Amino acid sequence: MRRESVRVDLFVAPDVAYDFLLDYRNDLLWRSELKSVEVKSGEPGEPGVVYDGTMDWQGLTFPHTLELMECRRPTRIHVRSESPNLCTDVVYNLHERDTGCLLIAEYILCMEGPSLVLEPFGWALLLGWAKDDLPRLPTVLEG
Repeated sequence: MRRESVRVDLFVAPDVAYDFLLDYRNDLLWRSELKSVEVKSGEPGEPGVVYDGTMDWQGLTFPHTLELMECRRPTRIHVRSESPNLCTDVVYNLHERDTGCLLIAEYILCMEGPSLVLEPFGWALLLGWAKDDLPRLPTVLEG
């Protein structure tokens, strides 16, 4: 299974970044494609919480669901994102540094069957968003 990662230096302590990333509603502050997010079920910050939202790409709006699969304070958050024809596991790993922390965001597409023909498109879309949006995180966290 293909995995890709994007790295970004964050100039805050790992626990600060962790708390921010743990609540998916905060993604509205830094993810350009995300247009709405609300809690569907569960408690924010707890494994199993499910969020519903909408995403926009090239003027097309589509539904989006995200579930918090696993979290280990303050170093790891694993979420699963599902949209029509596209399922992605994202693992945020936070590594402490003298100046704050390094975030390594690991992406895994989970596509099967007929949707596999869309995999190259899915990777291009996903990595484009990640490389555009993740660099916004330091500014949002410091602001």
